[in-house]
Amino acid sequence: MQTSDRSPKKDNPSSLSAPPLELLISLATAPLLIGLVGGKALAEVSQEIGKLAEEVFRGDRLPLLNLSNPPAPSIDTVDPD
Repeated sequence: MQTSDRSPKKDNPSSLSAPPLELLISLATAPLLIGLVGGKALAEVSQEIGKLAEEVFRGDRLPLLNLSNPPAPSIDTVDPD
């Protein structure tokens, strides 16, 4: 009687060439975290730049006001009604 070997072969080249999933996940974790932290920092910096630009350009389009003291009313110019 001839026995057939139905057990899977251990020399399967396709399973040896593929890296384990855990290794791929661990290698992708660091760049992902750096990207998230960098994105948050970039958002905060751009918000601060926007606030500073708003402060700089706040008075850019406003008319110039003459803030000299108006003459005090004298007794002669008051209506005696």
